[in-house]
Order: sequence, then structure tokens, then C-alpha cells
Amino acid sequence: MSDYYKEVYEELYRAGYRNNDVNNGAAFLKHVLWYLSFKSFLDVGCSTGVGVQTVANENIISRGIDISETAIKLAKKRGRNCVVGSICGIPYMDNSYDMVFSSDVMEHLKEEDIDMALKELCRVSKKYVALVIALKKDKCISMRKWFFKCKLPDQNLHLSILSDKEWINKMKNLDMKIIYNKTTENKSRHLLIILEKKCQS
Repeated sequence: MSDYYKEVYEELYRAGYRNNDVNNGAAFLKHVLWYLSFKSFLDVGCSTGVGVQTVANENIISRGIDISETAIKLAKKRGRNCVVGSICGIPYMDNSYDMVFSSDVMEHLKEEDIDMALKELCRVSKKYVALVIALKKDKCISMRKWFFKCKLPDQNLHLSILSDKEWINKMKNLDMKIIYNKTTENKSRHLLIILEKKCQS
């Protein structure tokens, strides 16, 4: 995998991107906590660790990884159990966590990295994988501000814009079954999906 992700997100976080503890997947995470029972949780692409803290507050073992060292430093400063790591090479053993969660990450990947990322999420999951995936390009004014500040040429972080059906078809090739999926019809339009491992260890 190229260093593109590390370079871009390190630049953005150093400039102050998402340092205010924004969590776009908060509502779905609360739904997951209500709907499913699990004792351990991993947030992949955790940013500053808001989701990690949310789950830890429920007395669940909770950890997070993110590609940005700056994001992880902020997470640790706020007392959250997070480490630097990539979705395409998650630094944990097979079946390490009951629930593996990732919000607004998949669409940020280059298309050639998507299958590897999905396999990695499933590999470290013991029971479930829950995903929030944006289905539209990210062209908001606030993002243009960050790209201008960091002198980055591209103004769109969403590198893989697939339909909900295309995402679901990719997941059918995994050793998991879809137990929940919903496409939101709001302005940002997201696919919310929960997968369950077919053979749980």
C-alpha cells in the first residue's frame, strides 16, 4: 500500500483537521451498542478516539487504530486506548475483537485497496464487523478549507464512490453474512451495514 494515506492525513491532522472530537458514526455506533452484545471493540480509522471512548464508557474493552500519528497522540492525550495502524494491515491477530467498527473510512481508500481492507476487518473480528460508508463525494466547504491550508491539490478525500449495491456485492465474497443494512437518504447519504462471522471461534 502506498504512503498516500499517511502523508495526506498526517498533513490534515497537523493542520487541525477533526481535532474537535467530531464523530460522524456516533448515531450508528449507539445503534450497534443497543442491537448487539460484545465484550471487546476495535475502531479502525478511529481519528481522535471518540468512538473508542463511547464504547469504553459502557465497560467494554475498547481500542482504536488510525493511520495518523498526530490523531493518535491527541487520542492518547485524552486518555483513549489507541495506536497507529493501517486498515490494510491491522496490527492485531486473527479473531482479536468481538466487534470491529469502521466509520467513514472505506470511501477514503483507493479502489485497489478496498478488498484487502475488508479482509483485514474480517480477519481480526471474532463476531461482527460494522461499517458506515459514504456514498457521495466529499466536496463540502470545510474540507476545501483544510486542503487549501495544507496545500493539497485534490479537494476530495472520497477516492472510491460506489453504490450501496456495489459495496454489498464486495462483502458477499467475505466469510461473513450481512445481518443489517440500510442506506440513509439524508444529504450525505451513507450505507450502514453489520456483518456477522459465519464460523465464530
